[in-house]
Amino acid sequence: MTNDNKNVNQKPINKDKGKYEDVILTLACNDAYTEYAMVVIFSIYENRNPHRTYEIKLFANGITDENTKRIKNLTSHNFNVQIYDVTKELQSLTSQGLLPHISIDTYIRFFIIDRLQEYNRILYLDIDMIVCSDVGELFDLDLKNKAIGASTDTPLVKGYADDDTLNFAGHNIKFREYFDNTLKLTKPDNYFQAGTLLIDVPKTIEKLPLYKALNLIEKQFILADQDILNYVFNDDMLLIDKSWNAIAKQSKRSYKDYKIMHFAGPTKPWRKPKTRFANVWWSYAIQLNKITPLHDLKFPLRFTTFKIPYAIVLKIHSLLAK
Repeated sequence: MTNDNKNVNQKPINKDKGKYEDVILTLACNDAYTEYAMVVIFSIYENRNPHRTYEIKLFANGITDENTKRIKNLTSHNFNVQIYDVTKELQSLTSQGLLPHISIDTYIRFFIIDRLQEYNRILYLDIDMIVCSDVGELFDLDLKNKAIGASTDTPLVKGYADDDTLNFAGHNIKFREYFDNTLKLTKPDNYFQAGTLLIDVPKTIEKLPLYKALNLIEKQFILADQDILNYVFNDDMLLIDKSWNAIAKQSKRSYKDYKIMHFAGPTKPWRKPKTRFANVWWSYAIQLNKITPLHDLKFPLRFTTFKIPYAIVLKIHSLLAK
């Protein structure tokens, strides 16, 4: 990747389809997650449409100047990476009774929506993901006049249908009681996972302005911002294909069947390289490391013992992921 900022704001022309709209993609992280952010950004770059412009906007908490420079160096032709510091904004939340099992950084997405009101539409992705397809296809999706597009959180929807007990961070709550009485969901089958969000900004701001989002934090919903979004948008969201937010530990098919792989939960590929589909994540990390050193990542021995060409590494990972 080169540090070439020329024509970043130009909307490239496709001879068959005319002009593309710029893809506005947002992410959030703190300084400790810098290199994981770099890997997912690189995967977006590797799967981009070369005839289109991508504006990557990373909202960061407490990121150092050195890491800011490293992330910005991922900028290339028609692929612009910007960083927004939200450290001060997050500090205002410390007195609002945050749940002990929830990182304060999870609420960054509320500040993202508030800060980017000049856009009609943005796409939000969690950091613990790897992108395997062009996100421009998702960005272009018709939201059918809805505020948000997201994928079903299948285990929780199933828990509601089976009237199971939610056991999370020391809480034991009946799914139906929680969905019906606390979240007040009129469409429990619409409960969505918030790792991938296609957001109509004006509609979302109208229903959930920043002050309202911050006030709802005090309700101490079990799944924090995800529950807040479901509480507000349960009847104003479009269910999108699960391939755009495939939870790795729940996914049974080959990784080639998924467009975005999400390593949700405590088991991350950089901590447990043998976890399901971790090899896909590491294949991008290995390639990025050849371009810009990833100092904090401990590369698994099986990926570093021999100097194997990247194309062969991907082929091996494809076979292992099946």
